[in-house]
Amino acid sequence: LSLTRGLDDQDYELTRDFLARRNALPAEARRRLAQSLALRLAQKNGQPLPSPEATESFLETIAAALHQR
Repeated sequence: LSLTRGLDDQDYELTRDFLARRNALPAEARRRLAQSLALRLAQKNGQPLPSPEATESFLETIAAALHQR
């Protein structure tokens, strides 16, 4: 899958860990961490950076694709 091209197990673990604990984070920390992680993953696999409102859904999609890989 092109969504996972260039991504590795560490990327999966970081994404999975963020998604598992995001509800416990303060809103601003959650937003910043999601954007930082999405930027990292998008740059590594050549995807465009998602809009701020789509960041977590992007991370969910990446995590699911990496899990199935």
